[in-house]
This record gives sequence, C-alpha cells and structure tokens, in this order.
Amino acid sequence: MKTKQKIFRLFFMSEVVVVSCLYLFGSHGLCSYLKLSRENGSLQQEISILEKEIIDLQDEQKMWHTHRTFYCEQYAREKLHMARKDEVIYYNS
Repeated sequence: MKTKQKIFRLFFMSEVVVVSCLYLFGSHGLCSYLKLSRENGSLQQEISILEKEIIDLQDEQKMWHTHRTFYCEQYAREKLHMARKDEVIYYNS
C-alpha cells in the first residue's frame, strides 16, 4: 500500500511540474502572453504615429487644393530650385 501511494504521489508531483512548465513556458503560456502584450503595445504606438501622419498628409492635400498656385510655386522654388525669368538665385555655401 505504501508503494502505491509513493508512486501515485510521484506521478502527481511530476504532473504538477509538467503542467506548471506548460503554463509558464508553453506556446500559449504566460511568457508568450507577456511577449505578445509588449509587441501589441509597440504596434499600438506605431499605429497612432501613422494615423497622425495620415491626418497631416490629408491636411497638406487640402491646402494644395485650396491654395494651388502658392504651393506649386513654393514647391518649385524649394524642391526643384526653380525661379522666375527675371529673378536671380543666391546660394549660401
């Protein structure tokens, strides 16, 4: 009788250890959950940054449609280094 109890206790303790290890380190365990939670937080931050960037681009698009000539001239001057016929461009080096 004592031998059966010892075997049962040993089996039960080994089962508890295996289940605990799976709970902590398994593919759906606590460590995996914490890792996914951190990744979710960083992705949420990235989403909020991208949403702000989308809003800024939409505002810029509206400005291009409402003040087309001003923004076309500004773009040509700053990005393409263009000038009107009678203007002289000076560069700072």
